[in-house]
Amino acid sequence: MLAELSVDAVAFGRTAAYLWGVDVHPRGLRATRTRLHVAVPPGVEKVSRHAVVPHRELLPPSDRTLVAGVRVTTPARTALDVAHGAESLYGATAALDRFLALGLVDPQGLSEALSRHPRGARPRLRRAVDLSDPGSQSPAESWTRVMVCGARLPRPRTQCPVETVQGLFHADLGWPDHRVAVEYDSAAHHSARHERARDRLRHRAMAEAGWLVVSIGVHDLQRRPARLLRRLRDALFERGWDPPRAERERIRWAIRRLESRPPRLVREAGA
Repeated sequence: MLAELSVDAVAFGRTAAYLWGVDVHPRGLRATRTRLHVAVPPGVEKVSRHAVVPHRELLPPSDRTLVAGVRVTTPARTALDVAHGAESLYGATAALDRFLALGLVDPQGLSEALSRHPRGARPRLRRAVDLSDPGSQSPAESWTRVMVCGARLPRPRTQCPVETVQGLFHADLGWPDHRVAVEYDSAAHHSARHERARDRLRHRAMAEAGWLVVSIGVHDLQRRPARLLRRLRDALFERGWDPPRAERERIRWAIRRLESRPPRLVREAGA
């Protein structure tokens, strides 16, 4: 179909992401039943196909490549295009994390691509690149990190190593200097009884090693984000984090703003 549109037509945005193995379509929407997103250069006759969403983009050769013979934007360009089109900073960061976690692009390559991107100067896209992390293993972990940083708490480490007598574990997020760990409890991934029992043993081993483990779930992120942030803030305070009084006040107000306008993360589930 690309060849029928234009010799310069290139798979773009979420269509390009799907070709790279990253499905960013909203939850419940099958990629094979959606319209194709295609970049065509300015000046090309208007695309009128119902199954195609055209994007007027002048792509330099460095942003184009082939996947199984199909013209497509490079992983770095695709990641930035998808992030730019996301509904929020949460979805944008989660999308970038997916590309990084799969090894399709590295942080340096992403930053270099941002400097060339036609919308690279936009604050939200730049912030998403700054927050992105290859260690994130799920959208919920990405959302939590964005939320934590937005509340002015210290940036957590992804896949934080925790040494215990039972061996080395990796917390989803953590602050090694303060020995505070965040473990995400996903009903979809940890519903089996043996999985939950294993998590309890793991958390007990972390606690015995001197770590404070904060377990969180998707409802904490979607329905009680301010309460979650206060739990994390208080855990860090308990473990010796001592920001100046003025910064404490800024943190308090940042959390209150989130309380009045909680993020709509369900719509970002395909990120």
